Amino acid sequence: ITTSNLNHVYAFDENNAVAVGNSGVVLYTTNRTSWSMAPTVPVGIAVNLNCVYMKSKTEWIVAASDGKLYYTINSGTTWFSKTMPGTAPSTMTHVAFSTNSVGFAAGTVSSKGKLYRTFDGGYSWVVVPSSGGTFVNATEITRLATCHNDPNFVAAGGQNFPTASDGIIIIGSSA
Repeated sequence: ITTSNLNHVYAFDENNAVAVGNSGVVLYTTNRTSWSMAPTVPVGIAVNLNCVYMKSKTEWIVAASDGKLYYTINSGTTWFSKTMPGTAPSTMTHVAFSTNSVGFAAGTVSSKGKLYRTFDGGYSWVVVPSSGGTFVNATEITRLATCHNDPNFVAAGGQNFPTASDGIIIIGSSA
């Protein structure tokens, strides 16, 4: 279906999954055996899609190398962009939800990893920590893990700042 590298895949259930990759590629399956290209893609060929999260069979959110999140509510027929608050990220690397309302996204701003949180299903985002605390210095955050039993918990993995020569794992509750 594509010659582009695929960067991430997310399965909503045993039949429905979405894969994203370089040059804006979005593939999906509704039967786990045949894959199709999405009807449209959210970005041009110069932008890579780093991560996808399926909120439902038809609602998907992707993290892009242009510093934005994009979402569709109709299986890729139309896409909308979400700009993150504060200084614009140079790239968005991951997005994950612990509930249908509470989610986290990771990006890079000025060569430092940045974490964002939503309380309304991805409609709006805030920078974490929102309480004025400090965030661990990371060159980048590349992966997130959330907990369905505790929506305030997130684990983030990436590269340590300033050398980026070793990994870092950030675990915490943002309650």
